[in-house]
Amino acid sequence: MWHKELTRYHWWVLIVASLGWLFDTMDQRIFVLSRGPAMSSLLPAGASAADVTFYSGLATAVFMAGWATGGFYFGILGDRWGRAKTMMLTILIYSAFTGLSALSQNRWDFMFYRFLTGLGVWGEFAAGVTLVAAVMPERARPHAGLDGSKRVYTAWQPGAKMEIPVQARFACGVFDSLPIRYLTAFQ
Repeated sequence: MWHKELTRYHWWVLIVASLGWLFDTMDQRIFVLSRGPAMSSLLPAGASAADVTFYSGLATAVFMAGWATGGFYFGILGDRWGRAKTMMLTILIYSAFTGLSALSQNRWDFMFYRFLTGLGVWGEFAAGVTLVAAVMPERARPHAGLDGSKRVYTAWQPGAKMEIPVQARFACGVFDSLPIRYLTAFQ
């Protein structure tokens, strides 16, 4: 059994990375469920359905540009500063900017917050994957990653149909950073 080889530190890394993936997929799910209604409320009154669709797609593209940029730059930072520290920083970044998305006043600041959220989301993913790969015993690597991704995907499915206001959905993203204080105590 692969998990019998794991030390306390291995478990700590796996739990932190899994929580990071869990919360960044929560952020992505919030965005997917909320981008249309958010854009409807942020566009000028009387905006057409085509405008809402266009700007929602543009917000998605901006978010994905943040992913690419964050994965690249935080990957470099992780190599220099340390992957665990980088992962914690990126979790704080995507938590803060998901929460700030709730305070958007127009489509442009919403997209700006989504870009910055994307930096943190994919920066966290890159830091978490490399951290797990670097510290896990060779035999445990495939199981740790696969089990983590299955847990993450299934965790957010029940909440997919929740009916809560768009701003409240984004505000929930701030809570992603709460476990960081607890987890850093065990590093």
